[in-house]
Amino acid sequence: MTPDERLQEQERLAYESELEAQKSGGSDNFEYEEEEEKPFDERHASMELRRATLNAITCPDVVPDKKVPKAEADLNITFSRDGSVTEVSVSPPFADSPIEECLINAYKGVKVPPFKDSERSVPWKADLTGKKRDLMKTEDDAAVEDFFKPEEEESEEDTKDKKSKKK
Repeated sequence: MTPDERLQEQERLAYESELEAQKSGGSDNFEYEEEEEKPFDERHASMELRRATLNAITCPDVVPDKKVPKAEADLNITFSRDGSVTEVSVSPPFADSPIEECLINAYKGVKVPPFKDSERSVPWKADLTGKKRDLMKTEDDAAVEDFFKPEEEESEEDTKDKKSKKK
């Protein structure tokens, strides 16, 4: 994934986050909101973990060890009640490898809205095989992709509509 592609993915995620906040009537500023605690928001956690995965998939390129396995990383991310990550566990083949610290750093900064459960562990996978994958696909992607589509790019339907109007 090129830096431009990564940036575009992150912009799409930020846009999705804004849409979600508008739908729920809230914002991403969790520290200043005073409301009753809600259950763990799995959808929000998934979105934030996907965003962190964009950083994690670069770990094999960042770590100078040439014997880095190409595999899927199995992780377990634990969130505290305040929404911060308290622990990131990495399973073999990446546990006790040079990549482990990079993976932990990629997920350690994830933040979700505070929740009423005592603590929540989420199993997660990060594809470190080097294959190009679109990690951001969700149901709302059509609207998000349309938002980020340059004006000069038109869909086939738009082109057909213009042609039929000219006739």
